[in-house]
Amino acid sequence: MEVLHHILQIALEYYWIPLLILYIGVIGTILIENRNPSKTIAWIMVIVFLPVVGLLSYYFFGQKFKKVKRMKRVYREQSKKLLDAWRKESEIMEEHIDTLNERIGSLAMVYRYLKNQKISTFSLNNDVTLFINGEEKFPVLIDSLKAAQHSIHMEYYIWEMDEIGQEILHILEEKAKAGVTVRLILDSFGAPDVIKYLRRH
Repeated sequence: MEVLHHILQIALEYYWIPLLILYIGVIGTILIENRNPSKTIAWIMVIVFLPVVGLLSYYFFGQKFKKVKRMKRVYREQSKKLLDAWRKESEIMEEHIDTLNERIGSLAMVYRYLKNQKISTFSLNNDVTLFINGEEKFPVLIDSLKAAQHSIHMEYYIWEMDEIGQEILHILEEKAKAGVTVRLILDSFGAPDVIKYLRRH
């Protein structure tokens, strides 16, 4: 009994340590979720001033369960579409693998790798331009964006809201207003300012 009493005493004396770690973890999660700033502050205030109630409220109402569920459903649908596309393309590509070897030589092994790993679909007759630096790339990119008639698809990890970044963003806005389909994939850590700007507009 003395041992149990001693353990209980220690638990009561230091119970705040795991609670503090839990609070820091929850607040940190809220801060990196890229919520609306007012919602972020509101949840932090609730958790700080109503400790137990705040944590329970956040668990049941603050978590993005619906969004996660929807994303999982979209992922399953996209995976199925990609698998179906692979099955169709695989039959066609296997018929022309000899031609592929003649055209690109040992690079045909890349196709084999993509096929085995089912990473992405494969296509031919693409044009690729290699740019060594931003001074070469951005003038060409801006001209291409201005000339776009039907669609624009862009994917970036880092996007700074500097002079060039803002110019490109304004071009995309104008193109979208003109009826051009604009799709932009950004990373929330690499382009937080752009994401905030897009949410405001």
